[in-house]
Amino acid sequence: MSLNDFIEKSKGSLDPDIEKELNIISRRVRISRLQAMETELKKTIADLMSKEEKDLFNHLEGTYKSRYYKELYELQRITGYDSVREISEEDLKIILNNPWTADGREFSKRIWDRGDKLVNSLKDNLMRDIGRGASPDESIKNIEKQFNASKAAASRLVYTETAAISSKATQDSYEKLGVKQYQILATLDLKTSDICRSMDSKIFDYKDYRIGITAPPFHPNCRSDTVPYFGDEFEKEIDQDIGRMARDPNTGKSGKVEDLSYKEWYNKYVKDNPKAVFKEKAWKNRNTDKDQFIKYKDVLGKDLKNNFEAFQETKYKDKDKYRLLRVDYKRRKKLIDNPELLLPNADKATIDNRKFTKYLFGGENEDGLNKGRLIEKKLGYNIDNYLEFKNEILKRAVIYPSHINGKTHKGIRYEQKIFMYDKNKNPVNLIVGWYVEGTNTKMTTIFIKEVSRDEFED
Repeated sequence: MSLNDFIEKSKGSLDPDIEKELNIISRRVRISRLQAMETELKKTIADLMSKEEKDLFNHLEGTYKSRYYKELYELQRITGYDSVREISEEDLKIILNNPWTADGREFSKRIWDRGDKLVNSLKDNLMRDIGRGASPDESIKNIEKQFNASKAAASRLVYTETAAISSKATQDSYEKLGVKQYQILATLDLKTSDICRSMDSKIFDYKDYRIGITAPPFHPNCRSDTVPYFGDEFEKEIDQDIGRMARDPNTGKSGKVEDLSYKEWYNKYVKDNPKAVFKEKAWKNRNTDKDQFIKYKDVLGKDLKNNFEAFQETKYKDKDKYRLLRVDYKRRKKLIDNPELLLPNADKATIDNRKFTKYLFGGENEDGLNKGRLIEKKLGYNIDNYLEFKNEILKRAVIYPSHINGKTHKGIRYEQKIFMYDKNKNPVNLIVGWYVEGTNTKMTTIFIKEVSRDEFED
């Protein structure tokens, strides 16, 4: 039996002072356990950060050496310079520990700062989970999320620091061989950032080489690079028939193109290419679009395809369908935020089968038959499968808001604006009329109608 169980069972039979003392002890036990867990968390994270620091140092050391000697080799082929001194371990250590960012923090400081944040985040989440009585599985999932977020930050740090140390190695090789000017080369593809696009092909003096300002990396995960610049005529001579590597905006495959700046490449291969323009938008907006997709999926459920790429295709290529999706989301979200707008007795609403057999899909009422023909054309429902249509109407009666559309001496008329989706997930707007009398709610009419202009407005 735990201490808490003993206290609970003994309530009323213990001396109040003893019961109070036991409660204090119980709190102390909980606090000591939390302190032990926090200590274990700090130790675990410290071990991880220490290993990460060591591994990253070794990685950056190898990166610097590889890039430095490679740049010297390539430059020697052009300049004929043949004297190369090996980098000492002491020099390399100084280079690696020298901060390059505006805030003056070296990479090891960034690693340990992230470790502290992870410990605090894990501790706070653990306290919340304990406070609300979360199950072990829930706590494990929360911890996994925190570690995944830290993993993404670690990946970003490694990539950016690697780019920075490569840039430093390039800078040192330029100094070694007396390079006077250099040129920025951005990656010619759709994923290149705005800042790298604007910096591409710019020429700077070596004395102005500043990592993060006049030399890459210009931002986290930067892919830009530099090349020595020897003057227009010499550049034309050595670049003759070489060109630049670029990623085909249609196929995504790399290949050689003419010696173009990013702006020239974009104007020639992307600007008037609808497929490429779509891919660029999809990439640039991927994070906000992903958030929107998750939000819409939570509300629209099965009516929205499970495919994020399909959602972006709709958003940027089928504006009419996307506008209808937005309206559908707003309608359903309105009921979620305002549950009082639920149709009275919606879960017990009824529909007389004769609305389908004698009005929409049968009988002699031409107005009803015209409504039915349009429903069949847009949604595929007819006399043979009207029961499926009926069930779909009743399902949707509980997920859309309603409003009063008139009163009689016996009851109240309500109206709902709902969407149904065809087999290709295209939304179709319908108006449904209901009559509510006491605890009875029955459908009076349903027909397809275009969405009013005011609903398209934000």
